[in-house]
Amino acid sequence: TAGPTNTPTATPTTTNTPTITPTPTLALGSVWRTNVNNSAFTISWITSQVVTGSIRYGTSPGAVNTVVNDDRGAGVTDDTHYVTVQSLSPSTTYYFVLVSGGQTFDNGGVPYTVTTGAVPAQPSCPNGGDYTYGYANKQDASPASGAIISLTIQHGGLTSFPMSGIAGPSGIWSVDIGNA
Repeated sequence: TAGPTNTPTATPTTTNTPTITPTPTLALGSVWRTNVNNSAFTISWITSQVVTGSIRYGTSPGAVNTVVNDDRGAGVTDDTHYVTVQSLSPSTTYYFVLVSGGQTFDNGGVPYTVTTGAVPAQPSCPNGGDYTYGYANKQDASPASGAIISLTIQHGGLTSFPMSGIAGPSGIWSVDIGNA
Protein backbone atom coordinates (compact mmCIF):
# COMPACT_ATOMS: atom_id res chain seq x y z
CA THR A 1 0.00 0.00 0.00
CA ALA A 2 1.09 3.47 -0.67
CA GLY A 3 1.68 5.94 2.17
CA PRO A 4 0.57 9.56 2.35
CA THR A 5 1.99 11.82 -0.33
CA ASN A 6 3.52 15.14 0.62
CA THR A 7 2.26 17.65 -1.91
CA PRO A 8 3.88 21.07 -1.66
CA THR A 9 1.41 23.95 -1.40
CA ALA A 10 2.05 27.33 -2.98
CA THR A 11 2.30 30.30 -0.64
CA PRO A 12 0.81 33.43 -2.18
CA THR A 13 3.09 36.46 -2.24
CA THR A 14 2.18 40.11 -2.56
CA THR A 15 4.26 42.47 -4.65
CA ASN A 16 3.92 46.20 -4.02
CA THR A 17 4.22 47.89 -7.38
CA PRO A 18 4.40 51.67 -7.04
CA THR A 19 1.89 53.66 -9.03
CA ILE A 20 3.59 56.21 -11.25
CA THR A 21 1.52 59.22 -12.12
CA PRO A 22 2.84 60.99 -15.21
CA THR A 23 3.52 64.69 -14.86
CA PRO A 24 1.10 66.63 -17.04
CA THR A 25 2.74 68.41 -19.94
CA LEU A 26 2.71 72.18 -19.66
CA ALA A 27 1.16 73.61 -22.82
CA LEU A 28 1.46 77.19 -23.98
CA GLY A 29 -1.42 79.16 -25.49
CA SER A 30 -1.25 82.27 -27.64
CA VAL A 31 1.39 84.93 -26.99
CA TRP A 32 0.32 88.59 -27.24
CA ARG A 33 2.48 91.70 -27.67
CA THR A 34 0.59 94.76 -26.45
CA ASN A 35 1.19 98.27 -25.06
CA VAL A 36 4.20 98.71 -27.38
CA ASN A 37 5.53 102.25 -27.35
CA ASN A 38 8.93 103.92 -27.62
CA SER A 39 10.13 102.71 -24.20
CA ALA A 40 8.03 99.69 -23.13
CA PHE A 41 5.99 96.67 -24.15
CA THR A 42 3.81 94.04 -22.49
CA ILE A 43 3.90 90.31 -23.19
CA SER A 44 1.01 88.10 -22.06
CA TRP A 45 0.24 84.41 -22.52
CA ILE A 46 -1.83 81.56 -21.18
CA THR A 47 -0.60 78.18 -19.91
CA SER A 48 -2.48 74.92 -19.43
CA GLN A 49 -1.54 74.83 -15.75
CA VAL A 50 -1.29 77.27 -12.86
CA VAL A 51 2.44 78.12 -12.74
CA THR A 52 4.76 81.10 -12.35
CA GLY A 53 5.61 83.26 -15.36
CA SER A 54 8.41 85.57 -16.44
CA ILE A 55 10.32 86.50 -19.57
CA ARG A 56 13.99 86.74 -20.40
CA TYR A 57 14.86 89.39 -22.98
CA GLY A 58 17.76 91.13 -24.66
CA THR A 59 18.78 92.97 -27.84
CA SER A 60 20.41 89.89 -29.38
CA PRO A 61 18.76 86.51 -30.06
CA GLY A 62 21.73 84.80 -28.39
CA ALA A 63 21.61 86.93 -25.24
CA VAL A 64 18.13 86.89 -23.72
CA ASN A 65 19.42 87.20 -20.15
CA THR A 66 17.46 89.99 -18.48
CA VAL A 67 14.61 88.56 -16.39
CA VAL A 68 11.30 90.39 -15.83
CA ASN A 69 8.65 88.78 -13.64
CA ASP A 70 4.88 88.85 -13.92
CA ASP A 71 3.47 92.31 -13.09
CA ARG A 72 1.64 90.74 -10.12
CA GLY A 73 4.91 89.55 -8.52
CA ALA A 74 7.67 86.97 -8.87
CA GLY A 75 5.94 84.22 -6.90
CA VAL A 76 2.46 84.59 -8.37
CA THR A 77 1.07 81.42 -9.93
CA ASP A 78 -1.76 81.54 -12.47
CA ASP A 79 -2.66 80.25 -15.91
CA THR A 80 -2.52 83.82 -17.25
CA HIS A 81 0.81 85.65 -17.34
CA TYR A 82 1.35 89.39 -17.85
CA VAL A 83 4.83 90.93 -18.04
CA THR A 84 5.63 94.58 -18.74
CA VAL A 85 9.16 95.54 -19.77
CA GLN A 86 10.05 99.21 -19.27
CA SER A 87 12.93 101.69 -19.65
CA LEU A 88 13.77 100.50 -23.16
CA SER A 89 15.39 102.27 -26.11
CA PRO A 90 13.21 103.57 -28.94
CA SER A 91 13.17 101.92 -32.38
CA THR A 92 14.95 98.83 -31.06
CA THR A 93 14.20 95.15 -31.68
CA TYR A 94 14.07 93.07 -28.52
CA TYR A 95 14.23 89.28 -28.39
CA PHE A 96 12.49 87.32 -25.64
CA VAL A 97 11.59 83.85 -24.40
CA LEU A 98 8.83 82.90 -21.97
CA VAL A 99 9.55 81.07 -18.74
CA SER A 100 6.58 79.26 -17.17
CA GLY A 101 6.71 76.59 -14.51
CA GLY A 102 10.50 76.38 -14.88
CA GLN A 103 10.25 75.61 -18.62
CA THR A 104 11.46 77.93 -21.37
CA PHE A 105 9.30 78.53 -24.43
CA ASP A 106 10.42 80.18 -27.65
CA ASN A 107 9.01 80.72 -31.13
CA GLY A 108 9.85 77.45 -32.88
CA GLY A 109 13.50 77.37 -31.86
CA VAL A 110 14.16 81.11 -32.00
CA PRO A 111 13.22 83.88 -29.57
CA TYR A 112 10.07 85.93 -30.08
CA THR A 113 10.61 89.55 -31.15
CA VAL A 114 9.05 92.94 -30.55
CA THR A 115 10.26 96.34 -31.78
CA THR A 116 9.72 99.50 -29.78
CA GLY A 117 8.37 102.57 -31.57
CA ALA A 118 10.12 105.77 -32.42
CA VAL A 119 9.93 108.78 -30.12
CA PRO A 120 6.82 110.70 -31.23
CA ALA A 121 7.34 114.24 -32.51
CA GLN A 122 4.61 115.39 -30.14
CA PRO A 123 3.05 113.29 -27.39
CA SER A 124 -0.49 112.34 -28.33
CA CYS A 125 -1.65 112.88 -24.75
CA PRO A 126 0.51 115.68 -23.28
CA ASN A 127 -1.52 115.97 -20.05
CA GLY A 128 -0.96 112.39 -18.91
CA GLY A 129 -2.71 109.14 -19.51
CA ASP A 130 -6.28 108.67 -20.62
CA TYR A 131 -7.76 105.43 -19.30
CA THR A 132 -10.63 103.13 -20.04
CA TYR A 133 -11.63 100.67 -17.34
CA GLY A 134 -14.21 98.16 -16.27
CA TYR A 135 -14.97 94.94 -14.39
CA ALA A 136 -14.19 91.43 -15.58
CA ASN A 137 -16.55 88.82 -14.18
CA LYS A 138 -16.95 85.08 -14.64
CA GLN A 139 -20.27 83.54 -15.69
CA ASP A 140 -21.21 83.12 -12.03
CA ALA A 141 -20.66 86.90 -11.55
CA SER A 142 -17.55 86.39 -9.37
CA PRO A 143 -14.47 88.54 -10.18
CA ALA A 144 -12.30 87.21 -13.01
CA SER A 145 -9.00 87.95 -11.27
CA GLY A 146 -6.08 87.58 -13.70
CA ALA A 147 -8.22 87.99 -16.83
CA ILE A 148 -6.27 89.68 -19.63
CA ILE A 149 -8.18 92.49 -21.32
CA SER A 150 -7.02 93.44 -24.82
CA LEU A 151 -8.41 96.17 -27.04
CA THR A 152 -7.71 98.32 -30.07
CA ILE A 153 -9.13 101.70 -31.03
CA GLN A 154 -10.41 102.38 -34.52
CA HIS A 155 -10.78 105.92 -35.79
CA GLY A 156 -10.81 107.40 -39.27
CA GLY A 157 -9.96 104.09 -40.91
CA LEU A 158 -6.92 103.56 -38.67
CA THR A 159 -6.50 100.91 -35.97
CA SER A 160 -4.23 101.34 -32.96
CA PHE A 161 -1.68 98.80 -31.85
CA PRO A 162 -3.23 96.35 -29.34
CA MET A 163 -3.37 97.61 -25.77
CA SER A 164 -4.00 95.52 -22.67
CA GLY A 165 -4.51 95.36 -18.93
CA ILE A 166 -5.00 92.63 -16.35
CA ALA A 167 -7.91 92.31 -13.94
CA GLY A 168 -7.01 92.60 -10.27
CA PRO A 169 -8.41 90.48 -7.41
CA SER A 170 -11.75 92.32 -7.50
CA GLY A 171 -12.00 92.02 -11.30
CA ILE A 172 -11.25 95.73 -11.94
CA TRP A 173 -9.06 96.47 -14.97
CA SER A 174 -7.78 99.61 -16.69
CA VAL A 175 -5.94 100.29 -19.93
CA ASP A 176 -4.00 103.49 -20.73
CA ILE A 177 -5.31 104.59 -24.14
CA GLY A 178 -3.68 108.04 -24.02
CA ASN A 179 -1.03 107.16 -26.57
CA ALA A 180 -3.16 104.99 -28.87
